[in-house]
Formats: sequence, structure tokens, C-alpha cells
Amino acid sequence: MSIISIKDKGFTLVELLVAIAILTTVIASINLSLSTQLKANHFAKIREEGTKAAQSVLDNLRFEKVQSLPTSGTQPAVSVTVDPSRIYDVLVTFCPDSLCTSNDIRSIGVEVKLKGETVYKTNTVFTSLDGSSTSGVKPTTGSGSCWGC
Repeated sequence: MSIISIKDKGFTLVELLVAIAILTTVIASINLSLSTQLKANHFAKIREEGTKAAQSVLDNLRFEKVQSLPTSGTQPAVSVTVDPSRIYDVLVTFCPDSLCTSNDIRSIGVEVKLKGETVYKTNTVFTSLDGSSTSGVKPTTGSGSCWGC
């Protein structure tokens, strides 16, 4: 009959504590990584929705004649709902950087805010392309590509 000692039947308390410490460190690292990725994903979604809100307001401005747009100042904030749970405020500023050199050109600055925090900001230029412009691009005629023909 052989006698089996308790030492031969498993792990020591120190070995278990070291294994638990290593496992805890690995789990904490994974948790931190996932948390960081979720925050980055959420911010990217907010920025994408802010971009859509700005695009919506700019698309509506495209229906206006360039000459009818203001040459300075800021319009009152326009509320745009992209996601039912978030309402973005879009501020449009006309000629913020003195690029409005004629009646046919408007520089437009757009700032999108969510709960008072800016999530997207851009600048663009609108110009007249209808042929009545004395400055700017006029449509071409004849063969080739033609805008507005």
C-alpha cells in the first residue's frame, strides 16, 4: 500500500494566488481596451451625425441664390434631429474669413453642437454658376462635360 501525500494532489496556495493575479491583470487590460473602443465608437457616431446635420443645412442653402445669402453675420441656430435621441444645433456664419469678394461668392462657416459642445466644424464657399455671374465659373457649352446644361 502506497501513501500519497497531500503535496502531490494539486496546487499550493501561492500558485493559486499568482494565477489569480495574472488572470485579474489580463481581464483588467481587456476591460480597459473595450471601454476605450466603445468611447471612440460613440464619439465617431456623434461626429458622423454632426456631419449629416451640417450637410442637411448646407443642402437647404444650396436652393437659395448666392446673391440672396447674407454677406455677414450668423443665422440663428437650426435644430436638426439625426438620431431620435439627439438634437444637434447647427450655426451658419456668412463670410467669417472675408472671402466674400463679390456679390456672387459667399464663404460659409458651419458649426454643429450637441448639448453646447462642438462636434463638427467646417467651412465652404458657394458661388454662382448660372452664367449671369461676372466672376466665378461659368458653364461650358458644346461637347464634353457640362454642369447645368
